[in-house]
Amino acid sequence: TKKKIKFIETLLPLISYQNQKIIVERARLFEIYDYLDLQKTLPKDDIVLLENMAKKYLINSKNKHKIDLVKELLQSVDIIPNSIVLAQAANESGWGSSRFAKEHNALFGQYTYDEKNGVVPLNRDEGEHYLIRYFSSIDKSIESYFKNINTHYAYEKFRQIRSEMNKNNLGLNVKLLTQHLDAYAKDEFYVETINSIIETNNFIQFDLTNQYFVNSL
Repeated sequence: TKKKIKFIETLLPLISYQNQKIIVERARLFEIYDYLDLQKTLPKDDIVLLENMAKKYLINSKNKHKIDLVKELLQSVDIIPNSIVLAQAANESGWGSSRFAKEHNALFGQYTYDEKNGVVPLNRDEGEHYLIRYFSSIDKSIESYFKNINTHYAYEKFRQIRSEMNKNNLGLNVKLLTQHLDAYAKDEFYVETINSIIETNNFIQFDLTNQYFVNSL
């Protein structure tokens, strides 16, 4: 349908852009890792870069060997297949047609408790205080989604499995990865729904949009 085509045409370049940024960060981490393998001391610029990246990905960098910090970062600083991002956005926003998506660029139904950044959902249960986070642009919404999946403890298993796939040079198996997104929604059939959207709309084809060069240790 036209709605679906417009949705994909709008989001896919922005999702690809986020993944490309991560690929650049990841490549830099491998450079630092290789350097540390040969040298004991990192240049100050690289130390600052590592500390900033650790802050960004909510990883504690204190009292850690730099090489261990790099390894830990590599588990978080990694791509999310375009197919998964598209499917979750389509599901959460009704292919971009929901009120939150149209008025607030809230494509992923992300919660917040900060009244400055959120709006009250219509179907919120009595006694609940969560809000739906809003964004100044679609790009910011996608960026926040990536940070959520790559940092939140609820998706730690997702990150571990992704890391194992990279280590074994298996490529990223979307169906295995989606199994570990069950915490995203209360719906017990959430994973099946996401997989169904990916299959029905042949979203896997969009995972080749970026020429991913994802190395592994």
